[in-house]
Order: sequence, then structure tokens, then C-alpha cells
Amino acid sequence: MGLPLRLVRQLSRQEIKALLRSAHKVRLKPRERLIESGATAREVFLIRKGLICSYVANERGEDITVSFRHEHQVIASPYILLFGEPARTTSEAVEATTVFRIDYDVLQSVVARHPELKDQQRQVLLQLLKQAIQRVESLLLHSPEERYLNFLTEHPGLVNRVHDKYIAHYLGITPVSLSRIRRRLLDRSRDGEGS
Repeated sequence: MGLPLRLVRQLSRQEIKALLRSAHKVRLKPRERLIESGATAREVFLIRKGLICSYVANERGEDITVSFRHEHQVIASPYILLFGEPARTTSEAVEATTVFRIDYDVLQSVVARHPELKDQQRQVLLQLLKQAIQRVESLLLHSPEERYLNFLTEHPGLVNRVHDKYIAHYLGITPVSLSRIRRRLLDRSRDGEGS
């Protein structure tokens, strides 16, 4: 299921069985929702194959992209798991996607008995927190062009998998602004080649 072999060896047979019983493979078609805004189910999803986009609707009803998660990454609603509140974002498949759905309470009962899993869980949470802080800093401190260049560096290959409007919303700009940025960068690279 994607658990590192060294960690699986440390689990009892009963713990492995409990995790496997709670894990269900889910196949999503493009635009099919995985987590709905307002949901309360305590679940964690491991993305085996595909791409998930999470978004929130603004006051004008426009969907604003807040994150992308892809192969071998975990996705869950922090509002549900950390604060006991309904999900505030909607997460849906950008392309055909396969995930493993795991009951969070079963996962927690296994993690509670293994300090090495607690450490790994803590590292995942800290990494998610770091990404959230960096995203806020980027929106406050960087120009749209810098944000786009950072997106290309941080998410190599996603630009070819995600529709431009989702990337633009993630960067906090309009699709027209994204086109202008790309045109400017292309012009600069051509000017650089001609030198």
C-alpha cells in the first residue's frame, strides 16, 4: 500500500491487518470530488497515481486553488483532523486518479503505539505547515512573475498536467496575467539566445 517496508516490519500482524481493512482503493475520474467542502469524515488519502487540486470558492463564487497533491503524497482536511471542524476546501481529481482511503482513527491507533511512526507523522505535519507558511509569504512578498518561476521550480511537470486557470488562481493572478508572464519570459529567453 505504499508504507515503507522498514516501518511495516515494526507493526504487528494485527496492526497491519487493521490498516489494510481500513484502506480502500478509490478511483476518481477527472473533476470527481474526493473531499467536499463541509465534509466531516475523518479520513486520510494516499495518492497512488494522479493529481488532486484543492480549492475554495471566494465571495464571487470563483474557485481559488489552494494546493496540488500528486503521486505518493498524502491529502486530508486539516480542519477535520486537527480542529474537528468541517472541511473548508473541496478536493477533486484533475486527471484519472487512484487513492487509498484510510480511516484516520485506525491510523492514529497504530501510530500511537509506535514512536517512529509518531516522528514520521510529525515530520509530515511540519512539512505541510512549512509549505503553508511559504505559500503565504510568496503571495505577500513576491511578484506574480517570481511566484510563477517558483511554481515551476517547486512543482516540476505540473504545468503540463494542470489547466492554466488553476495555476493562475494558485498564483493569485488571472489567466490573462499568467499568459502575459509566460509571453514576457519567452521573449526574454529569445532575446538571450540572440545575444
